[in-house]
Amino acid sequence: MKTLTFLTAMATVCLVAAPAAALTLTPDTGWSDDLLVFPSGPTVGSPIDFTVDVASSFKLTDCCVAGDTYRLFSSGSLLATSSYYGGAPLPQYSGNSFYEAFWESPVYSKIDYLIGPGTYSFIVVGDGAAGVPASLGLRVDTVVTAAVPEPSTWAMMIGGFGLIGGTLRRRAPKLSSAI
Repeated sequence: MKTLTFLTAMATVCLVAAPAAALTLTPDTGWSDDLLVFPSGPTVGSPIDFTVDVASSFKLTDCCVAGDTYRLFSSGSLLATSSYYGGAPLPQYSGNSFYEAFWESPVYSKIDYLIGPGTYSFIVVGDGAAGVPASLGLRVDTVVTAAVPEPSTWAMMIGGFGLIGGTLRRRAPKLSSAI
């Protein structure tokens, strides 16, 4: 029991004494590597910092050994918990594509969290259920949204169709004679 207490104390001292190696993500550049070293602890790259100018999606996928789950925090609040599903194929960038197969597989847990424009600092905490160290991949992709016309645009379009219809209806029919 004393050995376990000593090891826990040493791990805590190492975590507190070691400077945080924050991971900075750049949107639309593909996957970045992160690592969970201690069960129920933050990943090595936490806090994960990035800025986005448009609506975007923060993505996380477990890797290599299935079974780990992750929680995403910001300012002490839980934002998301990983779940198991097959992720849709993602755009390929000239970066690390190692994590694509793990993202698309329903065997590995993942998070897909939508965010608006702003500056973010996320903490990722994993349970290490499949063993540590545990690798995971992170990325930020901008979300492409279809433009929705304003109501005035719809009114103008419907009015234009009405005018065209009225014009076509009032045209005099051409008479043809058979000789």
